[in-house]
Amino acid sequence: MIIKGYAPHVQVFSSQPAHFVLILATFFKLFGMSIVSARLFIVITSIVAIMSTYLIAKRIEDWKAGVVAAFLLSVGWAEQR
Repeated sequence: MIIKGYAPHVQVFSSQPAHFVLILATFFKLFGMSIVSARLFIVITSIVAIMSTYLIAKRIEDWKAGVVAAFLLSVGWAEQR
């Protein structure tokens, strides 16, 4: 619906953050609206998040902390309770 011009969180309900929905809508405009492009968007953002977490933890502590932080983010331990 956002691709058709409706505003997220105003005219369209979404449980996701506004920036996520807007970026996903842009991704749909570029690659077409399909489940494959939606999954590809999730994979790309997940890889960017994991790599960023690794680099931040490596800079703060060392490479071992980076690996542990990236692993914990990648397995989603906080959401499996």
